[in-house]
Amino acid sequence: MPGIAARCAGHLHPLGPSGEVQPQLAGSSRPRLKSNDDRRAPHRVGRVLVRTVDVIVKVVLTLIAIGLSALWTRLVPRTGQKSGWAPVRIRRMLENLGPTFTKLGQLIAGRQELVPAAYRAELAHLRDQATPLPPEVVLGVLGRAYVEPLDEVFPTLTLEPIAAGSIGQVHRATISDGRTVAVKVQRPDAYSLIEADLAVLEALARPVHRLLPRLRRYDLPALVDQFSASLREELDYELEASHAAHIAASLDRLDWVSVPVVIEPLCRRDVLVMEFVEGVPLTDVDRLTRLGYDRELLGNEVLAVNLQLILFSDVFHSDPHAGNYLATTSGGLVMLDFGQTGHSDATTRSELLLLLTSLVAGDAARVADAVRSISGADASGAVTLGEDVSGFVATLSDSPLGSLRVGAVLHELIRIVHCHNLTMPPEMTMLIKALFEVESTMEELHAELRLTDVVPLALGLGARDNAVAAQAA
Repeated sequence: MPGIAARCAGHLHPLGPSGEVQPQLAGSSRPRLKSNDDRRAPHRVGRVLVRTVDVIVKVVLTLIAIGLSALWTRLVPRTGQKSGWAPVRIRRMLENLGPTFTKLGQLIAGRQELVPAAYRAELAHLRDQATPLPPEVVLGVLGRAYVEPLDEVFPTLTLEPIAAGSIGQVHRATISDGRTVAVKVQRPDAYSLIEADLAVLEALARPVHRLLPRLRRYDLPALVDQFSASLREELDYELEASHAAHIAASLDRLDWVSVPVVIEPLCRRDVLVMEFVEGVPLTDVDRLTRLGYDRELLGNEVLAVNLQLILFSDVFHSDPHAGNYLATTSGGLVMLDFGQTGHSDATTRSELLLLLTSLVAGDAARVADAVRSISGADASGAVTLGEDVSGFVATLSDSPLGSLRVGAVLHELIRIVHCHNLTMPPEMTMLIKALFEVESTMEELHAELRLTDVVPLALGLGARDNAVAAQAA
């Protein structure tokens, strides 16, 4: 039929008349199906067991291959085996295992204390590497989402995606009032596959934690629980719309950053519709340079935006990598993709701010107190932990204050905590991970994240918030 053919051409075409669309796509000849009906059905034990075996086999085979390669390289040093082959093999394994393990790799890539730098660098390539959905699948998801014919909901729709991720992909479209929008469509099998995978991870985390004492310091069950909760939230696009609105409200005092407006009436659990915004991705450094953008200024704007959220908002962006920002023609920023967010309470945020200010002041006693409080060290372990932290802070005084990098300093503090068989609470871990990601984004822009930049800016943002609150009172 010509209407369907036009849609599948991959460019911007008007959708054909509703009569040209198959009923199951247009939703005009049967009641609307809720896109999450199938999600409420219990997963069969057999499917989880099969998936568990599949995961274990692929992981074991990958580890065996890496081990044999390492052994062969030692026995035959001139084999020509490229260094860095093991991280590549791990990345490919995670991609092969599907969206859950792709997201797990992304989480690990942002946790400096978990894996060496070579693995983090390779796992960073897991972002935005998914194969696009076929046009007929996209039309099927959208057709089930709306009662109205699709040509009424989206008079024009580009079926070639702007971006394709492991859970969903984004298309450009227009809506009935003429506005151009970005439509994020969830992969139809994402929910069932991810739930099966999370069941596997949750089943394996506790035995591994119990059987491998060296890994206990990382508290794998808590890590998996946190990851599972975050990923389940990411599957709910209506919740993502709510997070976007919340973050937009938290940033309303920063006039150089914006969040795309959510088109709430068109959002569903598996379809998200937001205004389409033009800009240059911060990942395209060459283009930013060619167009005359001030990269250091952009880096400082990324820092300010995230400090506002991390230290002064109960919802923050937990994946602030460079691909989630656009630079506008005015030199401002647009923040994108609110599927991965974190939540924190006022106590956790205050502890992090106290830790950062104490580090800049070089106050070893206050830093030690903050770390003891955050890690929950008991009386027996608090003394030795405090001594190690104080010793580390003393070494910082030998370096120029302006040269201290946030990521390196916090990473060493986390390492000290783990050496005492203690862990950071999940909420604090998420906040620190976000700071690590901000540092990575600034590095892509050839800007540096130094402690001397963070604390004055954070205190300035806090003072402004207090002043506004006092005026409102």
